[in-house]
Amino acid sequence: LKQEKVDYIVAPYEADAQMTFLSVNKLVDAVITEDSDLIPFGCSRIIFKMDKFGQGVEFQITRLEQNRELDLNGFTKQMLLEMCILSGCDYLPSLPGMGVKRAHALIQKLKSHEKVIKHLRYSAVSVPPQYEENFKKAIWAFQFQRVYDPATEDIVHLSGIPHDLSEDDFLGPWLPQAVVKGIALGEIDPLTKEPFEASIPSSAPAADKGYPVKESIIPSNGKKRLELPVQKNILTNYF
Repeated sequence: LKQEKVDYIVAPYEADAQMTFLSVNKLVDAVITEDSDLIPFGCSRIIFKMDKFGQGVEFQITRLEQNRELDLNGFTKQMLLEMCILSGCDYLPSLPGMGVKRAHALIQKLKSHEKVIKHLRYSAVSVPPQYEENFKKAIWAFQFQRVYDPATEDIVHLSGIPHDLSEDDFLGPWLPQAVVKGIALGEIDPLTKEPFEASIPSSAPAADKGYPVKESIIPSNGKKRLELPVQKNILTNYF
C-alpha cells in the first residue's frame, strides 16, 4: 500500500469501531464488509456482499424508515442499537428464541432494553443474572469504544464518553500515543506491540509479476475488452 501510495490505517483496537469512526467523520465514503455489527455501531454507509464486479447491497442509516422488512418508523438510533444487541451481537449472545423480528417487536412496543428485560422476566423467560449488566456494557462498547484519530494521531472515543462512565478495558486498553500511531501506520505489530523487524522501503518499485494476458480478452483491434455478466442485484437498501 505504501508503494502504491494508498492511504490506510491499521486499527489499534476493534476494526468495526475504527471503520465507523472514519465513516461518521466523513473520512471514507463507505465501508465494505460482511459484518452486520457495523449497523449498531452507527456506520453511515455500508456495502455488504460486494462481488468481484463491484456490485453489492448498500445500507444507509439515513434511509432506515424506508425499510420494508421491518417497520422502523419512530425508531431512534438508541432503539436500533438496543434492538441489534437484543437479537444477538459480538458482545452479547441473544436469549433463547430471540431473533431480529422478536427483538424489533419488543423494542418497538416497550422502547428500551430495561423494560424489555423486565417484561421477559415477568414472562418466565430465562434471563441470566448478569444479562442486564452485560447489555449495558455492550451498549457502551458500541458507543464509546477507543479508536485512532488520524487528525490528532492519538486515541479518542468513538463518541464523547459520559463523565460518570469509568474507562474500563472493555472499551479498549489504554496504549501510549507512540504505540497507537505506530500500529496505525503499520510500523508496530498490533499483537506484540513491538516494531516489525523489517519493512519494504516506500521508494522500492513494484515488482513486475509478468502475468500472461489471455488472448480471449484481446480483440483483433488490440483493445482489451472484458465480458462481464449482467448483474441484477445492483446496489439497493440493506436491512
